Amino acid sequence: MTLQSSPAVTGPFVDDLTATVNVNTRTITIPTAGLSLFYRLEAMAPVNIASISLAGGTVTITY
Repeated sequence: MTLQSSPAVTGPFVDDLTATVNVNTRTITIPTAGLSLFYRLEAMAPVNIASISLAGGTVTITY
């Protein structure tokens, strides 16, 4: 699974190299960079996002 980001909702999207994907805890963490970005997940199978939270300068996506 890869997290991609873009400054525009229409793209272009590129792999976000600052993201950490943990398949054991089913979380993705991204440090906030001060910019507004749009994200999408690229995966081999459908993925449901369960929650998104922001704490201590880190965005955590749980899937």
